[in-house]
Amino acid sequence: MRDYLLAALLGVALLAGCGGGSSLVDTGRPAGTEPMTDVPSLSRIVIPPAPGAGTETYTNTALGFSLQFPAEQFALFDPPQYVTTLGNRVVELVQRTLPEGEIFRPNVGLITDDRFIGQVNIEAYADAAPPILSDFFVEFTLVDRRSFLISGRPAVLLEHLSSWEAPDGTVVPFHRYTVYTANDEDIILIFTFTAPRAVFESVQPVFDDIIESITLL
Repeated sequence: MRDYLLAALLGVALLAGCGGGSSLVDTGRPAGTEPMTDVPSLSRIVIPPAPGAGTETYTNTALGFSLQFPAEQFALFDPPQYVTTLGNRVVELVQRTLPEGEIFRPNVGLITDDRFIGQVNIEAYADAAPPILSDFFVEFTLVDRRSFLISGRPAVLLEHLSSWEAPDGTVVPFHRYTVYTANDEDIILIFTFTAPRAVFESVQPVFDDIIESITLL
Protein backbone atom coordinates (compact mmCIF):
# COMPACT_ATOMS: atom_id res chain seq x y z
CA MET A 1 0.00 0.00 0.00
CA ARG A 2 2.87 2.33 0.74
CA ASP A 3 4.02 1.79 -2.84
CA TYR A 4 0.67 3.21 -3.98
CA LEU A 5 1.36 6.61 -2.46
CA LEU A 6 4.83 6.72 -3.98
CA ALA A 7 3.31 5.92 -7.37
CA ALA A 8 0.87 8.79 -6.87
CA LEU A 9 3.73 11.10 -6.00
CA LEU A 10 5.66 10.08 -9.10
CA GLY A 11 2.63 10.47 -11.35
CA VAL A 12 1.99 13.97 -10.07
CA ALA A 13 5.62 14.83 -10.72
CA LEU A 14 5.12 14.13 -14.39
CA LEU A 15 1.80 15.95 -14.63
CA ALA A 16 2.82 18.99 -12.61
CA GLY A 17 6.00 19.33 -14.61
CA CYS A 18 4.10 19.40 -17.88
CA GLY A 19 1.37 21.77 -16.77
CA GLY A 20 3.17 24.85 -15.53
CA GLY A 21 1.05 27.35 -17.48
CA SER A 22 1.67 29.53 -20.51
CA SER A 23 4.87 31.04 -19.10
CA LEU A 24 6.51 27.61 -18.90
CA VAL A 25 7.68 25.68 -21.95
CA ASP A 26 8.31 21.95 -21.83
CA THR A 27 11.87 21.57 -23.05
CA GLY A 28 11.91 17.78 -22.90
CA ARG A 29 13.77 15.34 -20.67
CA PRO A 30 15.91 16.93 -17.92
CA ALA A 31 19.49 17.48 -19.05
CA GLY A 32 21.78 14.53 -18.31
CA THR A 33 18.90 12.24 -17.36
CA GLU A 34 18.76 8.77 -18.87
CA PRO A 35 15.66 6.58 -18.64
CA MET A 36 15.98 3.60 -16.34
CA THR A 37 14.25 0.33 -17.13
CA ASP A 38 14.71 -0.86 -13.56
CA VAL A 39 13.37 1.37 -10.81
CA PRO A 40 14.64 0.19 -7.39
CA SER A 41 12.12 -1.70 -5.29
CA LEU A 42 9.93 0.45 -3.04
CA SER A 43 8.76 -2.42 -0.88
CA ARG A 44 7.84 -1.72 2.72
CA ILE A 45 10.76 -1.51 5.12
CA VAL A 46 10.93 -1.21 8.90
CA ILE A 47 13.82 0.85 10.26
CA PRO A 48 14.57 0.38 13.97
CA PRO A 49 13.83 3.46 16.08
CA ALA A 50 16.74 5.58 17.24
CA PRO A 51 15.74 7.16 20.56
CA GLY A 52 17.63 10.33 21.29
CA ALA A 53 19.18 10.43 17.84
CA GLY A 54 18.61 14.17 17.61
CA THR A 55 18.51 16.14 14.38
CA GLU A 56 20.07 14.99 11.14
CA THR A 57 20.94 17.21 8.18
CA TYR A 58 20.46 15.99 4.63
CA THR A 59 22.45 17.92 2.02
CA ASN A 60 22.14 17.48 -1.72
CA THR A 61 24.84 19.57 -3.42
CA ALA A 62 23.82 18.42 -6.89
CA LEU A 63 20.33 19.86 -6.49
CA GLY A 64 21.44 22.70 -4.26
CA PHE A 65 19.53 22.30 -1.01
CA SER A 66 19.73 20.97 2.52
CA LEU A 67 17.14 20.22 5.18
CA GLN A 68 17.02 18.95 8.73
CA PHE A 69 14.77 16.27 10.20
CA PRO A 70 14.36 14.55 13.59
CA ALA A 71 16.40 11.36 13.25
CA GLU A 72 14.41 9.56 15.95
CA GLN A 73 11.24 9.87 13.83
CA PHE A 74 12.45 9.83 10.24
CA ALA A 75 15.15 8.05 8.27
CA LEU A 76 16.33 8.26 4.69
CA PHE A 77 14.61 5.71 2.51
CA ASP A 78 16.96 3.41 0.62
CA PRO A 79 17.80 4.41 -2.08
CA PRO A 80 17.69 8.06 -0.96
CA GLN A 81 17.77 9.32 -4.56
CA TYR A 82 16.77 7.60 -7.76
CA VAL A 83 15.59 8.39 -11.28
CA THR A 84 12.33 6.90 -12.50
CA THR A 85 11.49 5.78 -16.02
CA LEU A 86 9.64 9.11 -16.39
CA GLY A 87 12.80 11.11 -15.75
CA ASN A 88 11.64 12.34 -12.33
CA ARG A 89 14.24 12.56 -9.63
CA VAL A 90 12.94 11.66 -6.17
CA VAL A 91 14.33 11.79 -2.65
CA GLU A 92 12.24 10.44 0.21
CA LEU A 93 12.34 10.53 3.98
CA VAL A 94 10.07 8.11 5.85
CA GLN A 95 8.84 7.71 9.39
CA ARG A 96 10.80 4.93 11.06
CA THR A 97 7.89 2.73 12.08
CA LEU A 98 4.51 2.13 10.51
CA PRO A 99 1.81 2.81 13.14
CA GLU A 100 -0.53 -0.10 13.79
CA GLY A 101 -3.50 0.04 11.46
CA GLU A 102 -2.02 2.71 9.18
CA ILE A 103 -1.55 2.02 5.47
CA PHE A 104 1.50 4.23 4.93
CA ARG A 105 3.99 6.28 6.87
CA PRO A 106 4.03 10.05 7.05
CA ASN A 107 6.75 10.92 4.58
CA VAL A 108 8.70 13.76 3.04
CA GLY A 109 9.45 13.57 -0.66
CA LEU A 110 11.26 15.70 -3.20
CA ILE A 111 10.42 15.94 -6.89
CA THR A 112 12.70 17.98 -9.14
CA ASP A 113 11.87 19.55 -12.46
CA ASP A 114 14.73 21.08 -14.44
CA ARG A 115 12.92 21.39 -17.76
CA PHE A 116 12.24 25.06 -17.06
CA ILE A 117 15.77 26.31 -16.39
CA GLY A 118 15.90 30.09 -16.69
CA GLN A 119 12.13 30.54 -17.06
CA VAL A 120 10.82 29.68 -13.61
CA ASN A 121 7.94 31.67 -12.13
CA ILE A 122 7.11 29.88 -8.88
CA GLU A 123 3.83 31.73 -8.34
CA ALA A 124 2.63 30.81 -11.85
CA TYR A 125 3.87 27.24 -11.45
CA ALA A 126 1.96 26.85 -8.17
CA ASP A 127 -1.14 28.54 -9.61
CA ALA A 128 -1.19 25.95 -12.40
CA ALA A 129 -0.93 22.99 -10.00
CA PRO A 130 -4.49 22.71 -8.51
CA PRO A 131 -6.31 21.93 -11.78
CA ILE A 132 -3.62 19.42 -12.69
CA LEU A 133 -3.87 17.75 -9.28
CA SER A 134 -7.68 17.80 -9.49
CA ASP A 135 -7.50 15.87 -12.75
CA PHE A 136 -4.99 13.38 -11.39
CA PHE A 137 -6.55 12.56 -8.01
CA VAL A 138 -10.05 11.17 -7.52
CA GLU A 139 -10.44 13.87 -4.89
CA PHE A 140 -8.62 17.17 -4.48
CA THR A 141 -9.57 19.89 -1.99
CA LEU A 142 -7.29 22.89 -1.59
CA VAL A 143 -7.12 23.83 2.11
CA ASP A 144 -4.60 26.66 2.04
CA ARG A 145 -2.13 28.49 -0.19
CA ARG A 146 0.61 30.77 1.07
CA SER A 147 3.66 32.45 -0.38
CA PHE A 148 6.92 32.85 1.54
CA LEU A 149 10.69 32.85 1.03
CA ILE A 150 13.26 30.07 1.31
CA SER A 151 16.81 31.44 1.43
CA GLY A 152 15.48 34.64 -0.06
CA ARG A 153 13.90 32.91 -3.04
CA PRO A 154 10.14 32.69 -3.75
CA ALA A 155 8.28 29.65 -2.45
CA VAL A 156 4.63 28.63 -2.39
CA LEU A 157 2.95 26.11 -0.09
CA LEU A 158 -0.25 24.35 -1.12
CA GLU A 159 -2.08 22.36 1.56
CA HIS A 160 -4.62 19.90 0.25
CA LEU A 161 -6.75 16.88 1.06
CA SER A 162 -6.58 14.32 -1.71
CA SER A 163 -7.33 10.72 -2.55
CA TRP A 164 -5.49 8.63 -5.10
CA GLU A 165 -6.91 5.52 -6.76
CA ALA A 166 -4.43 2.67 -7.07
CA PRO A 167 -4.44 0.40 -10.14
CA ASP A 168 -6.35 -2.25 -8.17
CA GLY A 169 -9.09 0.27 -7.32
CA THR A 170 -7.98 0.93 -3.75
CA VAL A 171 -8.58 4.58 -2.83
CA VAL A 172 -5.88 6.07 -0.59
CA PRO A 173 -6.87 9.34 1.15
CA PHE A 174 -4.14 11.61 2.51
CA HIS A 175 -3.35 15.13 3.73
CA ARG A 176 -0.40 16.90 2.11
CA TYR A 177 1.73 20.02 2.06
CA THR A 178 3.35 20.67 -1.32
CA VAL A 179 6.10 23.29 -1.35
CA TYR A 180 7.33 24.75 -4.65
CA THR A 181 10.60 26.65 -4.90
CA ALA A 182 13.70 26.81 -7.12
CA ASN A 183 17.42 26.84 -6.46
CA ASP A 184 19.98 29.18 -8.00
CA GLU A 185 20.02 27.08 -11.17
CA ASP A 186 16.26 27.56 -11.52
CA ILE A 187 15.58 23.86 -11.14
CA ILE A 188 12.12 23.61 -9.62
CA LEU A 189 12.15 21.76 -6.30
CA ILE A 190 8.81 20.31 -5.21
CA PHE A 191 8.81 19.13 -1.58
CA THR A 192 5.87 16.96 -0.48
CA PHE A 193 4.86 16.37 3.15
CA THR A 194 2.26 13.62 3.26
CA ALA A 195 0.45 11.78 6.04
CA PRO A 196 -2.72 9.78 6.58
CA ARG A 197 -5.46 12.26 7.39
CA ALA A 198 -5.96 10.93 10.91
CA VAL A 199 -2.34 11.59 11.89
CA PHE A 200 -1.48 14.71 9.86
CA GLU A 201 -2.16 17.04 12.78
CA SER A 202 0.26 15.11 15.00
CA VAL A 203 3.14 15.33 12.50
CA GLN A 204 2.31 18.80 11.21
CA PRO A 205 4.69 20.56 13.66
CA VAL A 206 7.51 18.31 12.45
CA PHE A 207 6.65 19.07 8.82
CA ASP A 208 6.63 22.80 9.66
CA ASP A 209 10.07 22.51 11.27
CA ILE A 210 11.48 20.66 8.25
CA ILE A 211 10.12 23.31 5.89
CA GLU A 212 11.66 26.03 8.05
CA SER A 213 15.01 24.21 7.94
CA ILE A 214 15.20 24.05 4.12
CA THR A 215 18.19 25.97 2.82
CA LEU A 216 18.94 26.59 -0.85
CA LEU A 217 22.66 26.35 -1.47
